[in-house]
Amino acid sequence: MLHLSRLMLEAGQKDSALEYARVAEHLNPILPAVANRLIIEAAVTDLSKIDEKSNLYLALQELQQKFPGEEATLPLYVQLLAKTDQADEAKKVIASALASKPPPAASTLLRLAAVSRASNLGLEETCFLAAEKGAALTPEVALARATAMAESANSAAAAKYFQESMQKSGPADVSWRLAWAGFLEQIKDERAAATWIALADDPALKANLNVQRDALAAASVQKDSAFITRTIERIRVVAGDQSIGWKMAHARLMLRDPASAKDPGLIKSSPTSSLPRPTTPMPAHCSPWPMKNPAIFQAPSSK
Repeated sequence: MLHLSRLMLEAGQKDSALEYARVAEHLNPILPAVANRLIIEAAVTDLSKIDEKSNLYLALQELQQKFPGEEATLPLYVQLLAKTDQADEAKKVIASALASKPPPAASTLLRLAAVSRASNLGLEETCFLAAEKGAALTPEVALARATAMAESANSAAAAKYFQESMQKSGPADVSWRLAWAGFLEQIKDERAAATWIALADDPALKANLNVQRDALAAASVQKDSAFITRTIERIRVVAGDQSIGWKMAHARLMLRDPASAKDPGLIKSSPTSSLPRPTTPMPAHCSPWPMKNPAIFQAPSSK
């Protein structure tokens, strides 16, 4: 249920995700389930209306008091502190996380950097440095820093920084190449289309579904019908004839042609992502918010 709630959230089905998350927490009220539900609760909440008396704020505050620096909810907690005019407290929480031993994971530091930037806390560079120091420079860290630089109207310097980082760490690594293509796409750089095409057409990566799907979805390559056609075919070969993704992409490609668009047999059926609703009923007494009950914040079992 917990994993399914995350998948539903990623698919944009927020209300269903929250329902699954609440059932998962009810069935097994341990820390990861509580944190997951709070994160999904935030995704369906208008955070601009949050104040210090809001249930979501109080629940996150309680969790962070019981488990200081809990990483899944830490960036969200900092975000809500900033939104409730507690910028100084938000900065203290980030500083405390940076000083902790061991330090937070790089992924958490990147999320804190994003929150700091969005909330004008001024600690994003410190978070980036901590992320780079904690482990070998990764594409994710380089991409996050380059994105922040680009958002500060410094796209050329951002691209240079990323390229230099990539050259030092592994220019042939597919993760770096994917991140580079994605970055160029993000900043609408004129090199984006050529970079995606070179990546997807690389003989060593023709069977890599992640590469092929990301390239197929890139806006910069959509005018290249020949590339779209061969990419769709590569996905079909690897994923199989029954895979939905390549069929949908093929239908979109065909619809570009007015003559093909009039063919009633073009799309015989429209695949839907209908998943069953949770079958476990929510008890009438089950609260959607953690109460002052130690069992709610049970630590994960070591089993």
